[in-house]
Parts: sequence; C-alpha cells; structure tokens
Amino acid sequence: MIKIVHLNTEINNSSAPYKLHKAMLKAGLDSKILTIKNLLDDVSGDEVYEVHRNAIYKIERKFSDINRDKILSKYDRDKNMPFDVHAAGVNLVNHPFVKAADIVWVHWINGNFQTGKSIRALIDAGKKVLWTCHDNFPFTGGCHVRMGCEGYKSSCGKCPILKSEDCKDSSYLLLKEKERYLKGTDLAFTVPSKWMEENIKGSSLFSMHKHFLLQIEDRQMFFHPYYLRQIQ
Repeated sequence: MIKIVHLNTEINNSSAPYKLHKAMLKAGLDSKILTIKNLLDDVSGDEVYEVHRNAIYKIERKFSDINRDKILSKYDRDKNMPFDVHAAGVNLVNHPFVKAADIVWVHWINGNFQTGKSIRALIDAGKKVLWTCHDNFPFTGGCHVRMGCEGYKSSCGKCPILKSEDCKDSSYLLLKEKERYLKGTDLAFTVPSKWMEENIKGSSLFSMHKHFLLQIEDRQMFFHPYYLRQIQ
C-alpha cells in the first residue's frame, strides 16, 4: 500500500488538507498528517500529529519572525495582502512518518513550518514530494495572491504588493532562494483549477516540472494506487 504523509502548518476540521486526508482514509489509503498546530475538535484521532519542535528550531523561529518584521517594515505595503519572506523550517527527514512515506504531500507550509531548503532536504533524502498550490506562494517571490502581477514569470522584483521599485527586493531574493533549492528537482505539483494550472505553466521556476490538475471530480480517480504511482 502506498503511504502518504501530508504537511500543513495548521490543521482544523475545515482545512482542505484535512478533508483530503479524510477522503484518503475512507478510500483505504495509508494517510497521515504532520503539522505544527493541531486545532481539530478531537486531537487524538485521524492520524494527525504535531511535530516535535526542538530548542534550536524555536530559537530559529524567533529570529525568523524578528527578521520578517524587519524586512517588511522597509516597505509601504498593503498589510491586508499576505506576503511571506525567508523563514525557518522544521527538518522532517528523520521523522518516522516521513521515512516510511512513499509520497510527502506538501500543502500550506508558511509560518515557519517548511521552506525551500527543508523541502529540498526531503527530496535529497529520496522522497517523492508533491506540492499543492492552494494559492500562488509556491511559485512566487512571496505573495499568496499575485493580483495580476506576472513578475513570477521572470524573476520577481519591483513587487507591487510591497510597493517596491527595487528590482532586487525581497520578492526577488525569495524567488532566487526557491530557484536555488527547488528548480530542476523532481518536485511535482497539484493544482486545483485550470487557472492555477496556467499559473504553474508560466512559472519561471516550475514550468518544466510535472503537475496534475486535481479538481473535485478527479479526486477519487487520483486516489487510485495506479494514478498515485505516476507521481513516483
């Protein structure tokens, strides 16, 4: 049986990864979730676990938060538009669920859970990693909703959300970091709509990476072991 572990920063009863995980369990698949914040009504069931965060990670996260605030304070940005910069990441390579998994399915991992570097560590450990584009962040320089900007098709920079005129601003630097760790790997993607599929096809980083259009009506077929093996 193919074993799948989902990564998502926060899990609650209405989160998309949790619903996907529940559907996989119902289909008889071996599915687990690793998170840094479990907000389920019943935190004891359904194969959802909070990862252990050691002292080093907690220190890194504190400095990451300070650095994020310092970086973003330089920009006269719209604070209602979500934007992320360099972060700390939990190294999951040696976690027993990850070591046993055939597929590591990455979802929303901001908030100091995973980074390009920690995802690359999973790939280098021989894991097949699949990343779902729940928003634009996976292929941009930090924005979650690109608001019509097409900077991600080249190098980002001069980010309209940051209201920046600097061609090497924070968006440029984060896109370069993702390029350094992830471009050219066998990282694969799922996208929930044809619009998002067009986004990933236009990405300067991931246009050549394997991707799967996974709409609601496709999910049962996608759970079939034969289909899942196409990712591997």
